[in-house]
Amino acid sequence: SSQEYWMAKCFILLGDAYRLQSDYFQAKATLQSVLNGYKPTNDSIHTDAQAVMELINSMEDQSKKQAK
Repeated sequence: SSQEYWMAKCFILLGDAYRLQSDYFQAKATLQSVLNGYKPTNDSIHTDAQAVMELINSMEDQSKKQAK
């Protein structure tokens, strides 16, 4: 339904907001809840959530390299 779609979009946005605050753990947990719980596959929700998740993973890797 459109309500599920927009709720998932909001969670993706929330996950991205956590990413911008460098709260990677909460960002990944939020996005993972979308990936695990959103059932429709005929839209871009899974792709969008996965793209932000990959960005977070990349940022975490960069942070770890800089910490060395």
